[in-house]
Amino acid sequence: MTIAVTFTHHYLQWHLVYVYYLLLAFLYNTKHKDERTYQYDAFISYNANDERWVLGELLPKLEDEQGWRLCLHHRDFLPAVSFTHHFLQWHLVYAYYLLLAFLYNKKHRDDRAYQYDAFISYNANDERWVLGELLPKLEDEQGWRLCLHHRDFQPGEETYPPSPLLACMLA
Repeated sequence: MTIAVTFTHHYLQWHLVYVYYLLLAFLYNTKHKDERTYQYDAFISYNANDERWVLGELLPKLEDEQGWRLCLHHRDFLPAVSFTHHFLQWHLVYAYYLLLAFLYNKKHRDDRAYQYDAFISYNANDERWVLGELLPKLEDEQGWRLCLHHRDFQPGEETYPPSPLLACMLA
């Protein structure tokens, strides 16, 4: 018994998981079959060399004789719309919002005259890395104006406008 369980677990583990999920899909499909309506039963993807066989034999057999509703790329998709819609949709949305942020930043750049671009908060154990690697990279190479608590904040100093630390955190 132990050998059978060990063998099953070791060699058939993924097969059992696959069968389990197939069973769940089958049960879900049987339960919710009438709730879903689809425009097509299947999408037919084929090589251009097989087009004559697909159009001459496969389609008549499946659509005419068996009543299937098949989706074919050359018949059921508008040229370029499907690619743009399905594959580039989120890239276009991201680019749109990125453009809006860029235009907003360009328009309101002078309205937000901050003393710093960012406040760097770090653990004392990371101070060597922050001062030795992060700051030179961001301030010297990329031109960022960074606020550090030990360098740009004077304890007990409360002025208006607020202290650099508070100004950093509010920005």
